[in-house]
Amino acid sequence: MFRTASMLWQTYNLKHKSGGGERSAQEESLEQRLYWTCLKSECEVRYELYELPPSDLSLSDFPFALPNFPVRQSSYGSSPEHAQSPPVADLESTSSYYYLAEISMRRLLNRVRNAVRVLSPTIDIATIKQLSETLCHLEDQLHQWVICLPPALRFNMPLESRPPPQEPEMVKLVRERYVEVRELLCRAYLYLCIHTPLDRELAAAFGTKATEALLLAVYRIQNEVPFFRHPGSWGACRVRFNHALCLVAAFRAKVDEIPSAEYVSVPVSWAACVRVVIERLKIWGEEGGGIKEMGILLEWLMHGIV
Repeated sequence: MFRTASMLWQTYNLKHKSGGGERSAQEESLEQRLYWTCLKSECEVRYELYELPPSDLSLSDFPFALPNFPVRQSSYGSSPEHAQSPPVADLESTSSYYYLAEISMRRLLNRVRNAVRVLSPTIDIATIKQLSETLCHLEDQLHQWVICLPPALRFNMPLESRPPPQEPEMVKLVRERYVEVRELLCRAYLYLCIHTPLDRELAAAFGTKATEALLLAVYRIQNEVPFFRHPGSWGACRVRFNHALCLVAAFRAKVDEIPSAEYVSVPVSWAACVRVVIERLKIWGEEGGGIKEMGILLEWLMHGIV
């Protein structure tokens, strides 16, 4: 579906980019928003399904400016009953800011995913230090992203406080995207602590970040609110499965007394969180897509653990 949408946009762009006629600002704004929506969705799906062929949307010569806000007709001279009420205008403004924040975060998320591709059990110290420097720069970008959020999209900072019971939907989505990127940044350090030999100085520095990755995994599992089936349900199952694997791997590293994992602290509730993931995978197991097998694997990994 997303690939089809991307191909349709490319067809549209080829048709109109050579035309000499002028288009309205509203049409250009819509074109920009469709481009970024298609590109963002394609990146998200292809991250989970590597074998999907790209639509080459990213290779388009379309100007890569972020989309403008929707352009609307002025309500000057219209009757009062047709004028927009302030709450509606505020909601549309918040939606536009959310859209821009989501696109910016998606681009940052792609940079993080590309950076951690160098991880392997045979990674050398020079590459480790270079990766650590890159992750620090990306973490700074994440911090700047949070600072630039408008008041209507600001959220309770994860690990410092829990989200409020009546958290607005767009605030919830922005918060979850932030946690996703932050956890992925820290997960790289967890991998290094478990799979690579580190000296004591690096093990101590990376151990703090690795512990944060585990705390964020627990945070995401505990604060997820399961609800009806939706297009992202399959991806959500894979995300929680990865969180559970990280918790199990950290526990086993501590049991096996891996030297590089000396400074990694495993959350007390790690086993309970893994079992929560297993139960959720059982709920969706009959939907296919390998979800049932994920649950079986986690049960096997947890066998014999109290």
